[in-house]
Amino acid sequence: AALLEEGQLDVVIGNWLEPPPQLYRSRLFDDEVVCMLGAHHPLAQKGISMKHFLELPHLAPTPYVSHRSNFIDGCLAEQGLRRRVQMAVPYFGLVPYVLMRTDMVFTTGRKFAQHYAKHQPIVVLDAPIAFPPMRFYQLWHRRTHKAPDAIWLRRCISEVATTLLGGHKPLPHA
Repeated sequence: AALLEEGQLDVVIGNWLEPPPQLYRSRLFDDEVVCMLGAHHPLAQKGISMKHFLELPHLAPTPYVSHRSNFIDGCLAEQGLRRRVQMAVPYFGLVPYVLMRTDMVFTTGRKFAQHYAKHQPIVVLDAPIAFPPMRFYQLWHRRTHKAPDAIWLRRCISEVATTLLGGHKPLPHA
């Protein structure tokens, strides 16, 4: 929120359970929660039970906001559950490479997981816990709410999100 307010960022894409209330936001898409494993993982062909899920070592994104739970941990906490996060990565692009060399599990949206499963030895499994859909949205500060260039950027982001859902809207020109 501070980086948006200071003008260091124009927009943030997030999926927190409770986004900062002082920011504007628009919904991009919802996605089903799944688990990613390296294809070599002992459970890759069997599936993950609730017991396995809670006991397995987890890979998670580095928290960017220390006082705010990420989507997965927030949902688990609401059910009185907690997973064992063994390692955090600062970039989502590192996830498949860590999974290919460890026995960790990464819980994420289906679109992200399936993208990497097409190109890497990664297996996508249904999550053993009933997570609500992972809701992605873009957030911005009132400083840029009416700025034409920021409006254009947010529109581009919205239209890319539409293509992820199977839509084919052309991107607006600057």
